[in-house]
Formats: sequence, C-alpha cells, structure tokens
Amino acid sequence: APTILTPTGARFETSFFDLVMAEHDRQSAGEPRRITSIGGGEFIELRDLYVGHNRTWLKGVVAFLRNDAPHKRTAVGDEVEFDLQEGDSVLEKNHFILYKSNGLLVWQVNQTANHQSRLRDLVADYTGQEGILQIADVLTREAVDLLNSGDLRRFDLQILCPNDGAMDANDFGAGLDSMASQAPGAMMGLSFSAGRRAEGLPDAFKQKLDYWRRNRYALNVKRLVVKLEDYDEPIDLFAETVKDKVTVEMRGRYPLSADIFGALNEAMDRQRGHIERFFGGIHSLE
Repeated sequence: APTILTPTGARFETSFFDLVMAEHDRQSAGEPRRITSIGGGEFIELRDLYVGHNRTWLKGVVAFLRNDAPHKRTAVGDEVEFDLQEGDSVLEKNHFILYKSNGLLVWQVNQTANHQSRLRDLVADYTGQEGILQIADVLTREAVDLLNSGDLRRFDLQILCPNDGAMDANDFGAGLDSMASQAPGAMMGLSFSAGRRAEGLPDAFKQKLDYWRRNRYALNVKRLVVKLEDYDEPIDLFAETVKDKVTVEMRGRYPLSADIFGALNEAMDRQRGHIERFFGGIHSLE
C-alpha cells in the first residue's frame, strides 16, 4: 500500500492513486507517456493504464526501459546482437492493480523489470520533490491477530547504514544516527527484550515497529523480527506477508497483459481473507 510523504514526514497533498490517475488522464488526452530517468541510461514509464468502475481502481504497467539488449543465439549457433534501432529500448513489465479507498497495490513480481521500491523514482519525478514513498506489505491474517493480541517480549531490527551517511535521529534513536553516519554501507542491529519484566515491552514499541515496517525501503530496514508472549515462534514481519504464485500461458513468445491481469485478480481472490483482516473490510476493494 504506497503512501507519499513529504521530506518532513507529513502526508503529501496528492495520493499515489491520484498521481497515477492523473497520468492516465494525460495519456487519454493524447499526451505522450512520461518517461522517468533512473540513471545509468535506464528509464521507467507508466503505460497501458485502464480505469475501473467510478474511478475507484485502475490497472496498468510499470515498464522498465533499457538499451543494453542481450545477445541471441542463431539457429546455427552464432552469437549476434539484437537489432535495436535508434531510440528503441528493451522493455520489461510489472503489471499492477491499484485501489483508491485503501491504496492496495496488487503487484506482479518480475525480477527482470522493476522492484516496487523503484516507484520512489517515479514519485519524485512526478511531484518534483524528494519525498518518501512508504510501501508497506500486507501482513497475513495470523500475523495481524498475533500482533494485536500478544504482549511484545522482544524485537530484533537490522538496517543498512545509508551510503551518504544521512540518518534521522527520529527514525532509530538519538546517538545511533551519529554512529551510522561514521560507517556508511555497514549493517547495524538493534535488539530490545523485556528480560525478567512480568509485563511485556511498552505498547509504544509496537507503534515504532509498525513505523519501521511501513518505511522498510525508505529506511533500508533489512530485518524486523518480534517475539510475543505465549507464542513460541518469532514472527518475521517481512516474511509473514501476503504473496501468491500464478502461472500464465504464453501466447507466442510473450503472455498477454489481459491474462496477467486476470491472474492477479484470481490471486487477490485467493488471498481475500488476509486482505479483509488487514484493511478491516472487503467493501474497500469494490
């Protein structure tokens, strides 16, 4: 569920959904697709956008564009280049469905195309400012129930120190930001345990855990594991998330977008119980 924040952490005036909808309206009016540079001669763009009932949801493609085409093997075994004309690009796709009411993003994982964290580049280009894009994975129904009911006994956090040395003391705590700035690219760990306390850790810690979970990519959080009272197994908040696997028939050498969108819808239907629990009502998906 992507959420755009300003550099100060306030919610941005335009939602991610509205940003994508505005690009749809531009393209529908005959304007060319907006191409966002991500450096190194690589680009991303939104394409094949379609708006659903009453403009409450939309679907489309985040395309990854590059010009470093791989070589191919001919029928007789020779190695030759793909013939890219001037201005052509190799195009890799991530299909997605996005809902307005709760910001749910149903995302096709394609490791040859974009990771979802790359949407930050698109948002920065569209808004003209370097804000923050929160992309929080949807937790499973079991993880939500346990976190809501269980007393927190311990948590383990691991982050990658920023290469530019910049870290906000409000994100992880005063003093840690100074240490991280001296070791860019290093891994930093933080653990809290209730120890022999009869009660668990304060409820405010759960709020901080949720903040780190929601800002996983912006803050380079690599590990977030919690241990709850009366539950033997630790809960990995980055593993206990809603995922699904689909198989799409190839039509020639490439699957049809319509088939991929259909598979995404079917996957969402299979995971509907988890989504209902996380967002608190399936009506929000209609």
